[in-house]
Amino acid sequence: MEKHGWLVGIGVAVLVTGPLVSDAAARQRAIRVTLIDKVNVAATELVRAKAEAEAIFRAVDVGVEWLSDHRIGAAIDGTKRGPVFTLMLVTNHDPVTTTGGCILGRAVPALSSGYIFFNRIVETSALQPIDVAVVLGRVMTHELGHLLLPGGHAPYGIMRADLDLGFRNPDRFTPDQARQIRARVADSIVQR
Repeated sequence: MEKHGWLVGIGVAVLVTGPLVSDAAARQRAIRVTLIDKVNVAATELVRAKAEAEAIFRAVDVGVEWLSDHRIGAAIDGTKRGPVFTLMLVTNHDPVTTTGGCILGRAVPALSSGYIFFNRIVETSALQPIDVAVVLGRVMTHELGHLLLPGGHAPYGIMRADLDLGFRNPDRFTPDQARQIRARVADSIVQR
């Protein structure tokens, strides 16, 4: 029994820390995102939403660096690497972002920006057995996916037109989308 004790310890360490290669790759290959909150989302919900988005990107070996307002200039002047995006948390009542249907966000690739309709996220999470922060994190990831990937929606995964909000089958990027995202981030690093 003692002979196998160290194997159990290694197994537990791998389960707790996750894949080391993935974390190292994600630190080297990252997107940078400025999140502008126009609706005053609770700080704890923002932290959990960011963690949800980070986990989805980490699964494809890409990190997310959240920029604060005072670091935006450093990101744009080329001192950092990787693409820079802006996500704005708004309501769908804002005249600039008013849209039909029940979409939860909108990407504007020409501006490297996306709008997240927080009031719709709250309404959606009230109808589903899912936490607002989880929905917010998945919508942020979906809109960032539109900014990183060519084309529109996909038949399955995080880039579906309708997000799968179940806990058992959380939306993720497909292997092909993951490859494209890594290539896009790598290209932006090389071009700087």
